[in-house]
Amino acid sequence: MKKKVVILGGGFAGVQAAIELQREQSFDVTHISDRNYLSLFPSKIWIPTRNISSQRS
Repeated sequence: MKKKVVILGGGFAGVQAAIELQREQSFDVTHISDRNYLSLFPSKIWIPTRNISSQRS
C-alpha cells in the first residue's frame, strides 16, 4: 500500500519534493499550490547579494 503525501507550496522545495517522492513508487503524491507554474529566474538570486549587476551595460 502506498503512503499518501500532501505537499503544500509551489516553490522550488515543494516542486522538488513532489518530483523526488513521485520517483519513489511507494508514495501517492498530492501537490497543492496557488499557481500552476514554477517561476524560474536563475540569475535573480544573485542580485541581492551583489554578485551580478541588475542593470545591463
